Amino acid sequence: MRTTTWFPAVLLMAAAPMASAETLTPYWFDGYDLSQDAGTANGFSSFNINAELGAPRQGGPLVPTAYVTNTADPTNDFRHQLFPPSNGVQPLQLAGDGFLPGAAPTLASPDLDFSGPAGADVLGKRVTFSLDAASLILQPGNPASAFVQAGVTLGSANPLVAADAIGGPKFGVLFIEDTFSGNGAFLQFFNGEGLVQNLIANPAGFGPMDVQIDIDDPLDGDPWNGVGSTVFEVSVNGMPVGAPQEFGGGGLTSNYLTLLAGRDFVSNATVTHLFDNLTVFSGPAIPEPSAAGLATLGLAGAAARRRSKP
Repeated sequence: MRTTTWFPAVLLMAAAPMASAETLTPYWFDGYDLSQDAGTANGFSSFNINAELGAPRQGGPLVPTAYVTNTADPTNDFRHQLFPPSNGVQPLQLAGDGFLPGAAPTLASPDLDFSGPAGADVLGKRVTFSLDAASLILQPGNPASAFVQAGVTLGSANPLVAADAIGGPKFGVLFIEDTFSGNGAFLQFFNGEGLVQNLIANPAGFGPMDVQIDIDDPLDGDPWNGVGSTVFEVSVNGMPVGAPQEFGGGGLTSNYLTLLAGRDFVSNATVTHLFDNLTVFSGPAIPEPSAAGLATLGLAGAAARRRSKP
């Protein structure tokens, strides 16, 4: 786990190629840190995904933001846990519940649409988080043979949408560790109609990773306004992976985020995935030309035409 401090005024230069000319600002942040040990006088359980909402756990204008889950009770379920300071590592633990064939993945989502205006900027132009996929597999059989996955869904119109769910516009990424069929650590990309890229090599291998997803519109810099398109670019540990994915026809207009934790598909064992430091950034759109700017361009064009005459 990285130790992260929230700095509202800090500007970060974009690293991915699509956003290289922009300055992006962290707008909302969740470090999942508890200030006290679970079970002490504060009464919070580490099973409560919404324990101690607000600062310093979260930062930015959208604090506090509560999570919804696809489990029965977001405030008391082993599938999503927050660790107390005495643990030394404080990520969000999402457990893909196993031991039952066909068990659904564990889904957790900040119940907020991270798109649209953010002051003079556009919200939701970058999402970053750290992930340790399959940090623990409670596998009673052969621990060297497993197929496990964690993931994230962006751009959906609703929370709790799995990355690989067919139907509805969205962009999904699955981070897979496969020692069963020998594919190793790789990624899959999904759109609303299913799998679009498979077996994308993961530069992090089987270790922890820092994930960055840049979201933009080449036309006007606003990926959520229903004009132009929405383009997603994924990087792992600073390295671009896979091909950029473009949603045309006006692009996407909503941006609910969902984190996914899957079981071991070989033994149906429960698998623990660790998410940390989820951050949503804002950034500028391409400014519309002002009337003065258009007039200047017109004069410059007229001067150029005059110079071109014999």
